[in-house]
Amino acid sequence: MYSSGIWSVPSYLYFYAFGGYREWMPYSWCFAYNSLSDFIPSAFHTASIWLTVTLAVQRYIYVCHALTARQLCTIPIFVRVIVAIFIVAVLSQLCRFFECNYIELTVQSRLDPNKVGLGAFSYHFRWVTINHKPLGGSVV
Repeated sequence: MYSSGIWSVPSYLYFYAFGGYREWMPYSWCFAYNSLSDFIPSAFHTASIWLTVTLAVQRYIYVCHALTARQLCTIPIFVRVIVAIFIVAVLSQLCRFFECNYIELTVQSRLDPNKVGLGAFSYHFRWVTINHKPLGGSVV
């Protein structure tokens, strides 16, 4: 239940608690930040939803089909179901690890105008193909 929130703690600590928000995001942090704050929590959230559905199905079987519940609702079967749910949840979010293309940029520091650092531009393939194109097409 808490696993989707725990994954984002390192990036939130770095950027918000330790003042990393004052400067541009370092190029080396881009993939880690998106993975820890968006992709991995989405996989755990998806698994959480399907685990809740599985629990509801198990309760339904126990209440409405009590005689067959002993055969259908065994621990080994539900261990396999839980493992399958986590595998499918990770696979459903796997493409999101490759949807962003990070381009390294040389940018002027926000804290020290004489300093130049490396920043990143994130190109979101999913945003362009799923949000921008269909919405743009519906306007026309």
